[in-house]
Amino acid sequence: TIRDIIEEYLKKDKRPKHITDILNHVYKFRQTTENSVVSNIKADVSKRFVFYKGNYIGLKTMGKQLRMF
Repeated sequence: TIRDIIEEYLKKDKRPKHITDILNHVYKFRQTTENSVVSNIKADVSKRFVFYKGNYIGLKTMGKQLRMF
């Protein structure tokens, strides 16, 4: 799924990524839109994604190490 693609991408670097970077990664695997990707992330019932200022997205499991972000 799109969410799984994003989760794997975020796990690699262990830091939040800007939505543009996430979109560029997703586009390699799926033909979709920015709105669809953001909607997919927000619709995640497991709440594994966290939104940060400046259109950055990270994983909830990244936890305390991201307080500086």
